[in-house]
Amino acid sequence: MEFFLPGLFLFLVSIAITALLAPKATPLIASFLSLAFLTYGVYHHHRLFAAEYRLATWQEGLKLYAPAVMIFAVVLVILYGVLSFFTS
Repeated sequence: MEFFLPGLFLFLVSIAITALLAPKATPLIASFLSLAFLTYGVYHHHRLFAAEYRLATWQEGLKLYAPAVMIFAVVLVILYGVLSFFTS
């Protein structure tokens, strides 16, 4: 019970803050905050699992195909955008 009540209080306070601040936030602020949190999350994850990233070698063979996969994905996105723009 001693761990439940402070956690519940923190949860309720975070809901209240979100309910008060989220409607006032613009999409630009939301995008900057999401980018900052994503950057921090990737940095923290990489710092936490640095040894596992160093020992991971099975991805080395896939590096050869990465540019082709990205070009294919970009072409698909462009085609989807053009088709959705000109069709209903």
